[in-house]
Amino acid sequence: MERMYKTMCSVTISDRQQGDCRPFIVEGYQVGLVRPDVMMQLLRYPDVFHVQPDSVELNPAFRDYDERSSKVEAVLRECRSNNVFIALKGWREEASSFNL
Repeated sequence: MERMYKTMCSVTISDRQQGDCRPFIVEGYQVGLVRPDVMMQLLRYPDVFHVQPDSVELNPAFRDYDERSSKVEAVLRECRSNNVFIALKGWREEASSFNL
């Protein structure tokens, strides 16, 4: 999960200056930035990620850490099995904790 997070939030200064990246919001807090190529993939998961004109938000209906984690993990597994993100190719099923 940490690799996916880094992929989602890996942004160059020029990307941000061009306004191409959108804030990634979890529970009302910005936790990173989402690149346009990642955002296009997240559009395939509207039940997990809400892609808005000015941000990408993890579905606020998820009630707790466990629910958020399981939903994101399911997306990561599907992306890995479909070779969507190179960063997930080396994922060894390890979990990372991100506390707000």
